[in-house]
Amino acid sequence: MTSKPEKLFDLQELRTIAAGDKGFFSEMIRLFISQNEAALLDIRTQVAKNEFSLIKGILHKMKPSIMVMGVNSATEIIKQVEQLELPAMKEPGFAELLKQLETILQEVNDQLRKM
Repeated sequence: MTSKPEKLFDLQELRTIAAGDKGFFSEMIRLFISQNEAALLDIRTQVAKNEFSLIKGILHKMKPSIMVMGVNSATEIIKQVEQLELPAMKEPGFAELLKQLETILQEVNDQLRKM
């Protein structure tokens, strides 16, 4: 018997915002998944171009929706990246943070799709 993976999100805040509107709730989840996928692709593109300063802007735009979706592990990574200065963004540790963020958000997207 395989165990269920740990849920990486907490939708309580989204439920509060939706106030029982199931259509709104579902649409917000669909939008979150779609925006995550687009943002992750954009981040990969900017990394390939060494446009590190643009990555912070992308993450800053992602942070509110990630917080509403209760993806605390991703929020913590974004906060770490926001603290970094440009030289540190060229170090291997930065790439590792982005990889962790991508892994988390891809898993969140997969879990949300199965709801």
